[in-house]
Amino acid sequence: MASTKEKITAAALALFAQRGYDGVSVRDICKQVGIKESSLYYHFPSKQAILTTLLSHFENRAAEGMAQLEQALGNQQGPWGQVSYRMVCQAFFEGYLMDPFCNQVLRLLQMEQFHNPDLGEIYERWMFRVPLAFQGQMFTALVDLGLLHPATGEDLAVAFYGPIHLFAQRWLFRGPLSEAGKAAFRQAAYRHVQRFFQERGTDAWQPS
Repeated sequence: MASTKEKITAAALALFAQRGYDGVSVRDICKQVGIKESSLYYHFPSKQAILTTLLSHFENRAAEGMAQLEQALGNQQGPWGQVSYRMVCQAFFEGYLMDPFCNQVLRLLQMEQFHNPDLGEIYERWMFRVPLAFQGQMFTALVDLGLLHPATGEDLAVAFYGPIHLFAQRWLFRGPLSEAGKAAFRQAAYRHVQRFFQERGTDAWQPS
């Protein structure tokens, strides 16, 4: 059973992701949880403290996920193949973009980037800079191994990630996650990934 503190952060995040940070009051959070304001202040000194806790948890999870993915790929024996492509996509799609917690934080950051430069920096880092850097390294390795036609890792990362970002905006970030939205995203994103590799000289990718 979730603790009162966990219920507070979960309720706050759900509201922040729907209305934005400034559109949610402490009273709104307490009403959602079913507690008095004094109970909330026992766990958090302010609404800002709740946001800080959520963002810290998000950045830790995102960093740990990226580190685990890099380690898994680094430990793989032999050339990168079908498992590697699928592992990267499933980790990023299922464990990040469609993870309920990460998705809500990203939706919040997407809204708040226009009002808060610090939140805008976090959004830029975890929605664009880190994913593109990782993908650039991945594609550079694939080119070096002869599994993709020669090109710069940066260019390949942009070509790979651009449609995925578009699909995510269309089906994953317009509102609360839904099974229909996730299904539509999966269909479009995995089809794009398959075509991406086929058009660049390899048919190793086969979606499960």
